[in-house]
Amino acid sequence: MVINYAGEGCVKVQSGSVSITVDPQPRFKGDVVLHTQNEGSEISFPNDEIVGAGEYEVKEVEVYGWQLVKESTPKLRKTVYSVKAEDMNLVFLGQISEALEPTFVEKFGSVDILFIPACGKPLIDEAVAAKLIKQIAPRLVVGIFVKKEADAKKFLKENDQKGEILDKVVVKKKELAEGKTRFVILPG
Repeated sequence: MVINYAGEGCVKVQSGSVSITVDPQPRFKGDVVLHTQNEGSEISFPNDEIVGAGEYEVKEVEVYGWQLVKESTPKLRKTVYSVKAEDMNLVFLGQISEALEPTFVEKFGSVDILFIPACGKPLIDEAVAAKLIKQIAPRLVVGIFVKKEADAKKFLKENDQKGEILDKVVVKKKELAEGKTRFVILPG
């Protein structure tokens, strides 16, 4: 599995012959396309793109979406996704700005890779993100929304971790150590 980041929340995951794109940018298209934010009826999406809560299966990729009720308004709905690919569970938190309830986190099950904002306000605060990461206990944390190296360092320090700042991540399930969380920052 190869993971690339294009900035503004756009993540592209290449899983074999299938590409999964979250919050797409013009240069990153995908076979499975997810949107973590939906600005109500003001924006229309192609019928083959996933917007909002529900269970989906596209090109043998299972997708589960849950609306963030506390963070959603009538004009802006936010969705968190769990994606099953290559026998791994990937969780995309999108542009989350608050902690999640423990009952909500339980819906994810065992998380292999967690994509989380790593830059602080206006998105989730580094300290809240650190608590959420401990609660979810993923094998790999991929920090996104990072524009400055100082933000990456602050995020890693808050998590009491050393991490790598990479352009892309190549990962296989067998490389993910159980009980240990690896941190990677994808700047963009």
